Amino acid sequence: MRQKLLDDLRSKIKKVFKEISKEHQIDCALKEEISSLGYLMSYDPNTNTIFFDPTFISKNFSAAGFKTDFPNLSLRNFVAILLSHELGHYEDYKENPHLFNANSSEGIKRELNAWEKGCKYLSDELEKDYSKLKDISLKHYQRDEKL
Repeated sequence: MRQKLLDDLRSKIKKVFKEISKEHQIDCALKEEISSLGYLMSYDPNTNTIFFDPTFISKNFSAAGFKTDFPNLSLRNFVAILLSHELGHYEDYKENPHLFNANSSEGIKRELNAWEKGCKYLSDELEKDYSKLKDISLKHYQRDEKL
């Protein structure tokens, strides 16, 4: 049963990515990868690839606290929000590659830019959830000192 859920999630991620990529003429790859750093998704500018960890995405979406904060958010829309944020990194890299240097201390700037740029890939109905997830994400990054 768990494997079927993960397969369904993989399929959903690929479908949403394909829809957004086609609509916005995105030229980057999508690849599954187990995240050793605890990221649901991440954009790697060196390979121009968005990586996703379906197990970690599923665990986060199913968490009780998540359901409390986002009671009406579907898995499909959660995936769309995650992808939109990563596409914000994709777009930011094209405009500001210097922020992505290995020795750059611009982590907070990259995250803020990605959240700002990524919202254009979503429908207006997801704006509130996108903004709320942005706020939660930035608090976690700051708490964990990833920025």
